[in-house]
Amino acid sequence: MNEIEIKQKLQNGICEITIVDEHSVENEISATLSTNHLPDYDSTNIELKGDIQIFNVAEEEWQMINILSIIDIEQLTGIGSLSNKNKLQSSQEYLLETVEE
Repeated sequence: MNEIEIKQKLQNGICEITIVDEHSVENEISATLSTNHLPDYDSTNIELKGDIQIFNVAEEEWQMINILSIIDIEQLTGIGSLSNKNKLQSSQEYLLETVEE
């Protein structure tokens, strides 16, 4: 997966990123770049070659990670998320029943 694909997924919603640290230990981070989930921030977007700045949702802080350390990324929310495809859709009958009650 390349840098552009990673940034697109992060901008679309919250993602679960699996990274490998310098000791070859895998860590998971819930992160995003979606403006729906970001706090007020002066987005001067500090980027160093090979690094990406993400918002760590669980820690509620900005974090810099190396793109090469990312071994997997799964988009959990937002446009293009697999979880959106599996959601139950309410039928018209159900919607009418709830309105009449």
